[in-house]
Amino acid sequence: MTRVELERSGGFAGLSLRASVDTAGDQPEAAWVEEALSGVDLAALAGEPSPPAPDRFVYRLAVDRDGQRHEMAFGEQDLPAALRPLVERLLHRARGGAPPPSGPAQDTPPE
Repeated sequence: MTRVELERSGGFAGLSLRASVDTAGDQPEAAWVEEALSGVDLAALAGEPSPPAPDRFVYRLAVDRDGQRHEMAFGEQDLPAALRPLVERLLHRARGGAPPPSGPAQDTPPE
């Protein structure tokens, strides 16, 4: 079982978005979440957040997986490419929309 929580804060308007997914209780998302996290070294990404930048978003991501919790924070300019598809899907969930189609990571940070 994996639980992922995302909070996006900051930006020009200073508004926050939050979303989470628990693969034990959300089977349609379970396979996608596990695939999105496969090969991602969560322990290496956890640690000190990047310095904040004016009018930019900050992403806080917490992943509970295999009995371990990994917490990380990134400025939008430093969001790792490996996490972009997961972050984009969670942002769509936070807005109440359908998830974006699966595909390669984009070159730009999520909105």
